[in-house]
Amino acid sequence: MIAALLAVLLIGAGEDEASLPDDLARHQGTWAVERSIRNGEDGPPEAIREIIRVVEGDRIVWKRSGKPFAATRFELDPKAEPKAIDLIPEGGPNRGNRVLGIYSFEDGRLILCTSDPGRPRPTAFEAGPGSARTLMTFRKLAPEGPDAPRGP
Repeated sequence: MIAALLAVLLIGAGEDEASLPDDLARHQGTWAVERSIRNGEDGPPEAIREIIRVVEGDRIVWKRSGKPFAATRFELDPKAEPKAIDLIPEGGPNRGNRVLGIYSFEDGRLILCTSDPGRPRPTAFEAGPGSARTLMTFRKLAPEGPDAPRGP
């Protein structure tokens, strides 16, 4: 009986420890913004479609029209409910200040909800009027370049 209980506890611990590398791997790659809502207002579609998020390791480079305009490091807590992400800007007025957020992967998309710096972490995927939150939906782009997978 004790051996069975220990086995369940050890298996559970292994799953929790494995979730960080799994979620980190899922964040990797190039993501296009599909929708952005800030304080209850949709971002302008013409501006949104020009923004991509390129993730390598624990670093995100944000690009507009192919040119970098911001970079952040990030830390994940996939065991939190909802899953938590901390973004740490590498430059600008919020350099080094944590932007607290939550994330989810649904139907091949990444959903990210963040609060303004200094505000509490969101508890739901909402960015209503006056919330000081941004809700973004991303879709992963196919890899490009010589190392990208090729069709038959």
